[in-house]
Amino acid sequence: MIDDPVTSELACYKKDFRDNRSTARNLFSTLTSQEFNWRPNRGRWSIAQCLTHLIISSKLYSDAILTAVSTPQPVWKVEPGPYQYGLFSRLMIKSLDPDNRRRYKAPRKFTPPLIHYSVDSVITEFESSGDRWEECLKCSNGLNLAKVKVTSPVMPLLRFQLGATFAMMVMHERRHLQQAQTVTTTAGFSNLPLEDS
Repeated sequence: MIDDPVTSELACYKKDFRDNRSTARNLFSTLTSQEFNWRPNRGRWSIAQCLTHLIISSKLYSDAILTAVSTPQPVWKVEPGPYQYGLFSRLMIKSLDPDNRRRYKAPRKFTPPLIHYSVDSVITEFESSGDRWEECLKCSNGLNLAKVKVTSPVMPLLRFQLGATFAMMVMHERRHLQQAQTVTTTAGFSNLPLEDS
């Protein structure tokens, strides 16, 4: 789909998004309902909420990307890459790296509801959200990833470079997948029932 040498950066993002879905499926698809919905404490998310947050994020950001790439653009020269992104974009990507231990409060529209979630439904929806990313990547093919700007669905005054937006979303998913995996190693998780009651 995106194997043109000019879009090798997009091909990397495609692989990253697919890898994230494989990670979620391999780590969480066989959990019991109790394990999937268990919260370490009132201030922490369950595995289900971590994945639902990513599903919400993919919908809002993929919509923003599709709006950006469907807007008529000036005729920019498409460089073979890798593209260079501005300081703000680089700082945003770094802030979302799983190795960055600083915690951030999710904006309200990105916050997952405190409800009981179905394991199969959430895993399926998270995997389907990968289709949205691949549609965005397909529509970005041939565009200058450093010139096209994506409006933040959180703060409309913020605009991110297209390629940097993909990098941010890949890193954002990795961060919350790691957060979800951490739930499984938290004291109390191993004492949950092995099967649904």
